[in-house]
Amino acid sequence: MTAVASAKPLAGRLVVVTRPRAQAQAFASLLEEAGATVLLVPTIVIEPPASWEPLDRALDSIDGYRWAVFTSVNGVEMTRRRLEARGREVGVLRERRLAAIGPATAGALRELGLEPEVVPDEYVAEGLAESLLGLIRPGERVLLARAADTRDVLVRELEAAGALVDEVPAYRTPVPGSTSPNRIGRSPASASICSARSPSLGFLCCMARAC
Repeated sequence: MTAVASAKPLAGRLVVVTRPRAQAQAFASLLEEAGATVLLVPTIVIEPPASWEPLDRALDSIDGYRWAVFTSVNGVEMTRRRLEARGREVGVLRERRLAAIGPATAGALRELGLEPEVVPDEYVAEGLAESLLGLIRPGERVLLARAADTRDVLVRELEAAGALVDEVPAYRTPVPGSTSPNRIGRSPASASICSARSPSLGFLCCMARAC
C-alpha cells in the first residue's frame, strides 16, 4: 500500500474530473486511492476532424518533413490510426525528429517505439516553442498534427524562426451533448474540479486544494 493510499488525504472530498471519459480512468483511480469520491463529467469528447484530407495529405508526404511535433496523446493516436489506414507503418516517423509537449505525449510516442528528441520542462506551447527554437533551422518543414481550433502561439513562434509549419487537424474536441452544468452545480461545497492535462499534475493540484 502506498503512503497516499494509507493516509487517504482526500477522504470526504468529491472530485469532479472533466477529462475525456476514455482518458480519465487512470486519474480517477489515483484520486480514489487517496480517498476521494470521483465524479466523471467530461467537458469535451475526442472526435475525428471535419475532414481527414489535410492529415492524410501530410502523411502521404511524410518523407518531406524534418520534424513531427505532437501536443497531445490524442494527436499521436490519431496520427497512428491514419498511417495504418493508409497502409503505412508508424515506423516512418522514426526518420523524423520528434517533439512532444510533455511526458504523457512522450509516453504515447514511446509506446509506439518512437523516441522524442524534445520534451520541454514546461508542458505548454510556449515551453515547447522555446525548446524547439534552438534546434529547428530556417527552411525545415514541420508537421504539427493536433486538435482543430487551438492556440496558434506555437505556429507563430516556429514560423518566425523560419520553419515551414504545416498545422493539420488530427481531431476535434466538441463539448459533449450529455454534459450538464447542473451536475457540477449540485455538487457539495467540498468538491474540487480537475481538468489537468496529466494525471500526476492534476493529482498534485487536487492534493493542494484538500490541504
